[in-house]
Amino acid sequence: MILLMMFTLVTKEGEGQNMSREILIKAFNTVLQENIGWNLYFFKISSAKKCDEVPYSVEKIRFRNEKYLVDYSNSLCRYLLDYKIQLIEEIKEYSGDNPNKICCKISTKDALISNKYEMLYNYIGSATTSNTFKSKYSGYILVGDSSESNANIMIVKMVNPIIKLEDKKRSVFYDPYSESELEPFTDVIYKLQYDADFIVIDNMIYSFNYKFEDLFYIQKTLKKVKEESVKKIIKTDALSNQEAFERYAKAYRSLRTFITLDKDKLELIKKEKSREKLATDLNLQLDKKGKIVVCDYDETSRLIRYLCKKIIKEYETKDMLSVSNAEKLKF
Repeated sequence: MILLMMFTLVTKEGEGQNMSREILIKAFNTVLQENIGWNLYFFKISSAKKCDEVPYSVEKIRFRNEKYLVDYSNSLCRYLLDYKIQLIEEIKEYSGDNPNKICCKISTKDALISNKYEMLYNYIGSATTSNTFKSKYSGYILVGDSSESNANIMIVKMVNPIIKLEDKKRSVFYDPYSESELEPFTDVIYKLQYDADFIVIDNMIYSFNYKFEDLFYIQKTLKKVKEESVKKIIKTDALSNQEAFERYAKAYRSLRTFITLDKDKLELIKKEKSREKLATDLNLQLDKKGKIVVCDYDETSRLIRYLCKKIIKEYETKDMLSVSNAEKLKF
């Protein structure tokens, strides 16, 4: 019997998650104490068809008075430090199944995003100002650099900063000549929020949600991860009917599952005794040679989730539990 439960085995408090939180706190305190140079960029994500050629368009935004951007940036950092970072309970490695209340982190050098992150970084470095704004953007990026300590930070918000008041279900008026006479306000305005979807510090992305997946086209990369994972499972030679497994695996929809494919479990199923135990736990069949037989999609799904640490065995009750993310405890 497999019980569906949403829980995570986490490291002992004081291990990795607290260290990561301290890195964030230290970085933001440094930003608030030093003389940081800030730049703002509006960006647009290209369609999936163009993602390999021109994945982004990036524009550097000018302010008539640079102090406006400095004041906003400092206020934003104070807000994020007080109401986001200080309240973080856990920071976990990105696994594709991190609960919403947990901040996840992923290296900019991770194979899932490294290529697109480097491209975006280069687009930012070569961005120029434009005489006209686009009608819509995918979001904006705030980049801060310190000349004192070489500290740098990137704050990203995935929302269109442009607001067209005439498109809203409300009327906005203003007094253009300070004569107590109102006129309709139909100009486009640009809104920078006191919020962020993710932050980049020291080549590490700290994300408060999954929106960075869209920015770095992770879904496309995950398709390749799934294909490679299925090949690795077949390569163990632990399956009796490899073609059937491959056919059922193609129908498996959750691409994120394959992020956590476990190398140790792949080694285990190469051993006949381990397969016998696994067949009992997952209610699978073995052929005369002791190889796993998958008869349908459900059995294939159970095997995949086990190999990707989404199914574990509870120690006391011996029940098989479906989990969101299982990690080894560190004491």
